[in-house]
Amino acid sequence: MSPTSIVPAVSRFQSDLGSNDNATAQTVEIMCQHIKRACEDPAVQRAALNAVQRFRGNPWAVAAGEDPLSPKNVAQSAWWYAKHRLKFEHHEKTIRLLF
Repeated sequence: MSPTSIVPAVSRFQSDLGSNDNATAQTVEIMCQHIKRACEDPAVQRAALNAVQRFRGNPWAVAAGEDPLSPKNVAQSAWWYAKHRLKFEHHEKTIRLLF
């Protein structure tokens, strides 16, 4: 696993305090930037490949003989991978570990 997979970059950004919609849009933009960087990480690439190989979309897609590499089935594979492999941790616990 690469170091970027273990300890994410930490930065602070004050979002728009006057508008919840703007604050949400700013947060989503930051998340998209993190996702774009993560896509370059070999560990993330291996996890994506593993998700498609393991789940092939979903059980119904497999039974129907659908292409596991279709955009829909790749997205479903990622969802099933996350459902079975990731555990939610509250951000406060992570922050305490980093600082």
